[in-house]
Amino acid sequence: MENFQNEPLNIFQLPQFENITLNKVSDKYINILHINMFIVFFIVLLLSIGYYIVSIFKEKLIFKFWPIIIVFIVFGSIYLFQFFYFKTRRFVFRNHDVIYKRGLLSETTTIVPFNKMQHIALNQGWISRIYGLADLEFYTAGGGSVDMSISGLKKEDAEKYQVYVLSFLNQNEDKDLEVNLKTKDESAI
Repeated sequence: MENFQNEPLNIFQLPQFENITLNKVSDKYINILHINMFIVFFIVLLLSIGYYIVSIFKEKLIFKFWPIIIVFIVFGSIYLFQFFYFKTRRFVFRNHDVIYKRGLLSETTTIVPFNKMQHIALNQGWISRIYGLADLEFYTAGGGSVDMSISGLKKEDAEKYQVYVLSFLNQNEDKDLEVNLKTKDESAI
C-alpha cells in the first residue's frame, strides 16, 4: 500500500474564487424579463378589469376596483425587484469549471466543475431569438433536472461556451474509456 497521507488544509492556500472578475449577462436580457412580465401583467390586469365589470352589475361584491390597484402595486414591486436582481447576475467560465453568482437579498454562488457534468443544453425561447440571446443549462451526475442555468447570454457566446464544455466532456470520456479498456485488458491477463 502506498504511503497514505491526509494532511489538514491551510485555508489561506486554497484558491479564492471571490477574487475572480465575473462577466455580466447581456443588457438585452432585461428586455426579455420586461416582456415576460408585461405579458403576465396584461393577463392579470384583464382578469382584474373583468372582475371590476362584474362587480358593477353585482352589487353584492364588496371590492370593486381594489383588485386593479393591488395588481399595480404587486407588479410594480416585482418589476423593481426584478430590475435590481438582474444587475446581480454574473458568470465566468474557467478552464475546469463555471461560476454563476446572483442574488439581491441573499447572494448565491454556484460553481460547477466540468468533470461533474453529464451534459450541457442551449435553449432559446421565441423572445430570446428576437434579441439573439440564449440560455445554457448544466446537468451534473446524479441529477435528472437542471443543476445550473445561465440566462441572457449572447447566442454566439453561449454556443462557444457549449462547444468548449462539450470538448472537455469528450476528452474526459476518452480518458475514461482508455482507463476502462486498460483495466479490462489487465484483468484478462
